[in-house]
Amino acid sequence: MVDPNPVVANLPDAEYVELANLSDDTLNLNGLRIFSGRTPGRIDEDVLIAPEGFLVLVDEDELPAFTALGIPAYGLNLPGLTNSGDNIHLEFDDEILQFLNYTSDFYNDPDRDNGGFAIEYGTGPLDCPGSYRASQSDNGGTPGGVNSVDGESADTIPPTFELVSVTENSVVLQASEELGSFSFSSGLFAFEPELDINPFSVNTEGRVVLGVDLTPGVVFTLTIFPDFADCSGNFPTGETTLTIAIPGEPVTGDVVINEVLFNPRTGESDFVELFNCSDKVFSVENWTLRNTRAPSASTSSFNVNSTRFFAPGEYLVFTPEPDVIQAAYPNVDPRFLVDQTLPTLPDTAGNISVLFEEVVLDAFNYNRDLHSALLSPADGVSLERLRIKSATNQDGNWFSAASTAGFATPTQPNSQRQDARVPATESFFSLTRTTFSPDNDGFEDFLELSYKSGGPARLARVSIFDAQGRLVRNLRRIELLATSGTIRWDGTNDDGRKAVAGIYVIFIEAFGEDGFTTNEKLVGVLAGPR
Repeated sequence: MVDPNPVVANLPDAEYVELANLSDDTLNLNGLRIFSGRTPGRIDEDVLIAPEGFLVLVDEDELPAFTALGIPAYGLNLPGLTNSGDNIHLEFDDEILQFLNYTSDFYNDPDRDNGGFAIEYGTGPLDCPGSYRASQSDNGGTPGGVNSVDGESADTIPPTFELVSVTENSVVLQASEELGSFSFSSGLFAFEPELDINPFSVNTEGRVVLGVDLTPGVVFTLTIFPDFADCSGNFPTGETTLTIAIPGEPVTGDVVINEVLFNPRTGESDFVELFNCSDKVFSVENWTLRNTRAPSASTSSFNVNSTRFFAPGEYLVFTPEPDVIQAAYPNVDPRFLVDQTLPTLPDTAGNISVLFEEVVLDAFNYNRDLHSALLSPADGVSLERLRIKSATNQDGNWFSAASTAGFATPTQPNSQRQDARVPATESFFSLTRTTFSPDNDGFEDFLELSYKSGGPARLARVSIFDAQGRLVRNLRRIELLATSGTIRWDGTNDDGRKAVAGIYVIFIEAFGEDGFTTNEKLVGVLAGPR
């Protein structure tokens, strides 16, 4: 009992250490000393402990309180025990009988690690944190009796490895917990492409150093075979694979914001997805996620705390609640979820920027008006980027994720992506496709007008008429065009309601300060329900 306060029930408000006789003989403890980094306590008289018996060591001033409860106790100058962790060892005739280096992890119970409960041994190696638990007794402990957790193991979770650092000559890994005593060798690790591991070292805390010669620009896969266990005897159920590379330095355009959920459903979580469109591998540690329009400076910017690598062609999703995202949306790959605090993302409008050493890699000014007008409300629906190669804030480059994809596609290709779709003609204006059905099922949800302006300062007016020549929508009264881009119609009229199924004429008037003018008509079909 290292932290007796607050007292749970009937036990004295005092520290104690309980000894158990595991032998078949009655033992005389005269001369036994107990240490915890301070002046040791010593038994200076004959004190017997029977086979399978117990003796509770307490400070001599606290002895009457224990004996009054019938607890077999002995009073001595008990060294103080630090609440957060300490080392205790027993010594007899200059021989150490047991050495215990306990920490707060030995409680293995977040509801019982704030005082009033003893740390009790259950089963397993005596120096293993998983062999101990907080007492389950209503009294807070069982001094002088069989432990409430006797025979129980607190640890059933196998160990994992995390990447600590990578250099050209070494890969450093850290186990999630203390490893068991077994033959731990370089044979548990294999690289693809193949690499020789020399030298190899592992320490008692589970830190592993693999000596290797890595080639810059090459992505390696490290496989960790499951032939190892923690000190509680838990083995991994399968192989672990990690991406290993010497990280490159990102520049603007290497990484783009690909999907954002800023208005989650109640009880769910925001997320920001990035896509690595370069041929380089990056380490995302210490990148910055920032909302330059956040209402509060204290929640506007956070550094990434993950050491994860970001390989070419990968999607990486940052969210404060990875488990919630995995449960809320289909086909989420947990390997690409990063547990990360995000800046405040208001539900109406804001900004998300990604920075490396204050260099802006990408920035997206989001707005709920970018969602399909047919979605109301849009809670739990992400905005997906349509084209990787188009400017992030280009008009028409974002749309609501499809309903058939679960309204978001974290860690997966976007349901509304348009990169593979090419206009059929090379005229000034053209339709990516001529038929659409705005039902948000991820298939032809909007009509997209593509253009190549061919010159500077081009302006355009876009109007949509039904087959009877009636104006349905002023899509763009006056639009300043980029040299190329897209304009999108989501199938709504000027009143915000869905237009009826049928044939529509898209009338474009384009002009420029240099005297350029052109009028074009294109025909599209708004299809009815399938």
